[in-house]
Amino acid sequence: MIQTLLRNCEELEIDIIKNAGLHLREVLPGVHCPSCRKLGMMRLRYKWHCPSCNTSSRTAHKKALLDFAMIYGNEITNRQCQTFFGIYRRMTIYNILKNTEGVTWFPNKRKWVLKTELLLR
Repeated sequence: MIQTLLRNCEELEIDIIKNAGLHLREVLPGVHCPSCRKLGMMRLRYKWHCPSCNTSSRTAHKKALLDFAMIYGNEITNRQCQTFFGIYRRMTIYNILKNTEGVTWFPNKRKWVLKTELLLR
């Protein structure tokens, strides 16, 4: 029965921005702190650091990628990720995306595809 449900399952497509009555220019980019929930974590030496509560996290970007997928769709370029995370070093973004489970590079599209079910882990 579970296999049948999984085979017939469809992705629910909801335009969150439209439903909330917002515009894309109102979306604040950045990575939220998993502890205090404030926006603006900074990337420092393989970890995210929150200047508000001094929390460190290696995986705080996964929630930001989920947010991006819900707002813009499940494909992201390095440039879009740089802007969304507020990090402007290409290799840093490349390494984050390359090492994140649920993110796959498609060279023919020159984009990364985000698999939300794997990012939730």
